[in-house]
Amino acid sequence: MSRLSAAVGGPWTTVGKRCGSTHGRRFDLVSSRDLPSMNMIPISLGLTSRHSLSHWDSLLIAACIEAKVDTLYSEDLGDGEQYDTLTVVNPFA
Repeated sequence: MSRLSAAVGGPWTTVGKRCGSTHGRRFDLVSSRDLPSMNMIPISLGLTSRHSLSHWDSLLIAACIEAKVDTLYSEDLGDGEQYDTLTVVNPFA
């Protein structure tokens, strides 16, 4: 595991592109240009205060907003909820 992936932790340790190894299971961290920017933090904090979201839910939603995602499919968030430009759809509702 690289120092960067160890420092970042969380989902970023497994997000990446498959690269050559003897077992075909090694993943490298995607380049920094593919990661969310620091602009995600104030967006996340705003979402947390406006919508009473958990820290992790607000980070996920902020990353989607920054990536210009229109629809997030999740069974953990309310079906039809609107967060700025993002709409949540529960596929099981």
